[in-house]
Amino acid sequence: MSQFRISTLVARLVTLLALVAFTVPAVTAQVTTGNLSGTVLDPNGAAVAGATVKVTNADTGISREATTNSEGFYRVTNLIPGANYRVEVTATGFASQPVEHISVRAATENVAAWVAPFVPC
Repeated sequence: MSQFRISTLVARLVTLLALVAFTVPAVTAQVTTGNLSGTVLDPNGAAVAGATVKVTNADTGISREATTNSEGFYRVTNLIPGANYRVEVTATGFASQPVEHISVRAATENVAAWVAPFVPC
């Protein structure tokens, strides 16, 4: 192989690597899902640990679940953006009352602005 061909091959390889290096971060930075999080409290304002939070996209029927931690916090990730989510919280000793029409936006952490409406059984 001639010196010219080797130089051309090396130049092409360096160009290709540079293109890949600059393209990959731009592609991976595009986020198409959102998250929903919040805190589940009882009527007295105490955290409800171990509650199951079911988030359902009413348009697609796809559901995701999370369990609250010791502080009543939950987070459901990778949700398709939309304005028609249903959130239902269930826990032992409480009657569940679902909340409808919750919005999820892409690339955001949508924090529930409401306290789960639990009614003791």
